[in-house]
Amino acid sequence: MPLIRAPLVRVLAQIRFVDVLKINDDKFIANFQERLREEYPDTKREQTSSIVIGPTGPEKIERGQVWRFEDLDTNWRVSLEQNFVALETTKYESRSDFMKRLEIVLAAVSECFDPTLARRVGIRYVDRIEEPEFSRMSELVRPEMLGIVQPNVHEHVEHTMSSATFAAPEGRLGARWGMLPAGQTHDPAIMAPGTGKSWVLDIDAFRELSKERLKFDVENLIDVTGGLAGRAYTFFRWSVTDKFLEAYGG
Repeated sequence: MPLIRAPLVRVLAQIRFVDVLKINDDKFIANFQERLREEYPDTKREQTSSIVIGPTGPEKIERGQVWRFEDLDTNWRVSLEQNFVALETTKYESRSDFMKRLEIVLAAVSECFDPTLARRVGIRYVDRIEEPEFSRMSELVRPEMLGIVQPNVHEHVEHTMSSATFAAPEGRLGARWGMLPAGQTHDPAIMAPGTGKSWVLDIDAFRELSKERLKFDVENLIDVTGGLAGRAYTFFRWSVTDKFLEAYGG
């Protein structure tokens, strides 16, 4: 059962695929926009830039563009670039709802651009515990995940962040967790700074497909993403206690 007050800051799924250069051409975006316009009517084009790192350091800056499609309340956003599509939300309700929305987006990509191969599938869940629950951290989170943030100590800790990567049958799982002071974030692209001290759990479950030559098949990609989401939840459920579920309406 979904938590009534889940402390999820953001949920994001991204599917990377081989380059489809016509995504950069405005005239090919109209059909994709039309497929999503009812649910995501606000369309924007943003310029992007990335630094290419070579053997001797930074070599060049590559520039591109990404299309953004948002709902009216800015709770849901679709991002499309020449080699990936992403769906993200700040108002996550359930895995089934998220997967239905993702399936619609992937179907639109398949029909409008027909990518041949998928390269990577990932889904990311970011939770943040703030006051008043933050004061009960020792009750809500397993000792293994608390580290130095223990009772009678955490009030003196300003910042601590741990990370680990795990192998899993579905792919791999990367996790970051720890305490942040007021006004800071571990990833400004995914989470705004908090107003007070907070504890963050960031879970990224992913599967690299570059060696598998997996076709961009919507049904198969949804199965892979769903499996990764299940693995992410398994780690989340291991990380927190029953009192955590009670505190957030479970």
